[in-house]
Amino acid sequence: MKYTNDRVNYPDISDAEYANAHSVSAGMIASGVLHRSSSPFNHSINRDRYVSEYMEKEGIKTVLNLTDTEEDMMTYDMADYLITYDKNKKIITFLKLQKARENKQ
Repeated sequence: MKYTNDRVNYPDISDAEYANAHSVSAGMIASGVLHRSSSPFNHSINRDRYVSEYMEKEGIKTVLNLTDTEEDMMTYDMADYLITYDKNKKIITFLKLQKARENKQ
């Protein structure tokens, strides 16, 4: 199989599998507590829509991006996210604003 960013090339897997989105359980981490996926922000790899759908379905509110630099993140369309950084600017955390609004109601 050749890796592509075109969803139609993967007809035999689910949207979540295409987005590499799934729960991670290991050691003391219970299933459903920690998830991993492709980038929900990087539109160029054509998986962000499927990751966003997975996040919505699973009720995920916070994303730790361990891949992109701050400069990379500024190039993405991030209108639905609030961007915060840890004190060393090494881990970038994103809270989906729609979810935050829903929680306040």
